[in-house]
Amino acid sequence: MDEKQITLKTKALKYFLRFLAVMLVLTFASRAIYAYQLPRVLVTSMKHTTLNYQIKSNGTVQTTNELPLYAVPELRIAEVCVKNGDTVAEGDVLLKYDTAYLEDYIAKLSRQIETLTLTRSDYYTAQAWNSAKILTFQIEDEQKKLETYQKVLDDGAVMTSTANGMICSVNVTAGNFTGETAGFLIADLSQDLYYTAEITEEESELLFAGDLVNLSFRGGSILLSDCEIQSVNKVSDGVYMVEIPLAPSEVTIGEIGQMSVKVMSDERYDCIPLEAVHENGDQRYVYLVEESEGFLGTEYHISVRNVVVTEQNDSYAAVQDSGLTSEDKIVIYTNKELYEGQVVRMN
Repeated sequence: MDEKQITLKTKALKYFLRFLAVMLVLTFASRAIYAYQLPRVLVTSMKHTTLNYQIKSNGTVQTTNELPLYAVPELRIAEVCVKNGDTVAEGDVLLKYDTAYLEDYIAKLSRQIETLTLTRSDYYTAQAWNSAKILTFQIEDEQKKLETYQKVLDDGAVMTSTANGMICSVNVTAGNFTGETAGFLIADLSQDLYYTAEITEEESELLFAGDLVNLSFRGGSILLSDCEIQSVNKVSDGVYMVEIPLAPSEVTIGEIGQMSVKVMSDERYDCIPLEAVHENGDQRYVYLVEESEGFLGTEYHISVRNVVVTEQNDSYAAVQDSGLTSEDKIVIYTNKELYEGQVVRMN
């Protein structure tokens, strides 16, 4: 072989090696581009554990004894002097009556009594004894009303509290007339306090009398720990009321506080993160990552598995008869939409 042939072969070998190098680079670049375009997923595995439930509900402080206070009926109200949450003592002014209206009302009653009295005299003259007797009853009733309204006027045309306590309900308004129903409800501060809060039917299956909860008031500045539930009672469809007696503290009637408690399930479940569960109508499913061999080596592809969720809290779902094992790679995050058989790359 002459020198010229050797030179040609050497050049051909160099070009071939360069070609192989370029192909290798292109292959790696192609694989990198291919992998970059694949959906990225983050996976976890199923674990056998209990479920912890966080129950929170807002409620109010109440008392075991609320007293109704009645205003004198049929009078116009000039001013309401208290509001919900005010503490009052016996004799404190709750409202002021319209004095001018009260005086006119008294004058009207006086004229009516005079008219009835004259009419009764005519009945006596005519010996209409039954009619005269009926008018006597009417006169007596009107006289009692007159005495009541006159006493209100003499006492300053005001309504005062007949007990010590806290106003928990105001049912009258300035400018309106008083009626037969209670104008105010006053809570007896000498009685025990208790906290009430509404919970759902599902939550009522986790809370029972004797359980301990925490209560928070005034934005967390007052914390009452290990308060014992006295009762959990149904008040309407799907709504239950929790009652908790309160020991003496800084909280007062009408204050709003938050009840919070963590409850652990009695059973252990096969649990997966809640973000791994997807829904399509009534069907729930998860994405699994499985290995396979592709033209670029080992690849990961998506498999869809239907699951039945029997319990769940804010973080985990308990699945039943799903066929999942602790070895399965369950997708909890992806940056793209997934489907059966799709190739993915794992973070």
